[in-house]
This record gives sequence, C-alpha cells and structure tokens, in this order.
Amino acid sequence: MGLDIYLLRKVYVGAGCGSRWLKIEGTVDIRKNGKAVPVELNRIWEITECVGYWRKFAPLHQWMLENALSGENDCLEHVISQEVILKLKADCEKIVSAEKDWIAPAKEVFPYLHFEKADPDQLEEFLSDIIYTYQILLNLPEEYPDAVYCYKASW
Repeated sequence: MGLDIYLLRKVYVGAGCGSRWLKIEGTVDIRKNGKAVPVELNRIWEITECVGYWRKFAPLHQWMLENALSGENDCLEHVISQEVILKLKADCEKIVSAEKDWIAPAKEVFPYLHFEKADPDQLEEFLSDIIYTYQILLNLPEEYPDAVYCYKASW
C-alpha cells in the first residue's frame, strides 16, 4: 500500500449512445498480451490516457490539495483546470532551473516539507520526482481541444 497518483487526460469522442450524426473516422487496433481487444470505433464515448503516474510522491498530493482540490482528500477523480497545470509547471520550473540551489525555491513551492530533516537520498528522490513532473508537464500541449485533465490519488 502507498500513495498512487495519476494525471489523466480525457478526450471526448462522442460516438455511440445515439450520436449517429457525428462522423467518427479512424481505426482502433489494440492488443493486450498479444490478444486483440475488441473495440468498435463507432461506440467510443471517450478516450482516457494516463499521462503521469507517481508512486508515494506526497508533496505533489499536498500541492494538489492546496492548489486544486480545496483540501478535498477523497481518493476520487477531480477535473483540474489548465491554470492549475500551468501553475504546477511554473512551480516545478522554478525548482529545476535553480540547478544546485534548488532547495530554496522548493521550500517556497512546498513550505510544509522539512528539508532540514531529510537525508541526502530523500532529497535526491524528491528532486528526481520534481524533474519527472516537470518533464511530463512540458510534454502536455497548452491547448488540447476537447481534452479534460483529471487528478486522482489513492492510498
């Protein structure tokens, strides 16, 4: 057991459920363990991608609780705005761009962490998680029509 965090991107397709007037085109060819997964294009309602996954990165969860979830710690999926994603990206960039002096900006972004009590391995793991988070956010398009981003954390 532990904290698992997911950043999901959902894209509404709208096929099926009586939406015969939509012109949905393309192909779907999905295999799992070598076996075809039977999916019909004209029945796809939405596509959900896991664009980020973190294991036991509590500082990110605390940041989300404070900046996006109004303190709601309920293990449910929550839609997060583009503004929240851009703020997290900017906060991570402050830390990553500081290079060797990263702890000072990290204390600003994550004031609830006690960096002075952390051992060098914990600090290295924390910085690694920040870099990973920043790389994920760099790869997200700033505008993605029909996409909604969701955050989910479970213990």
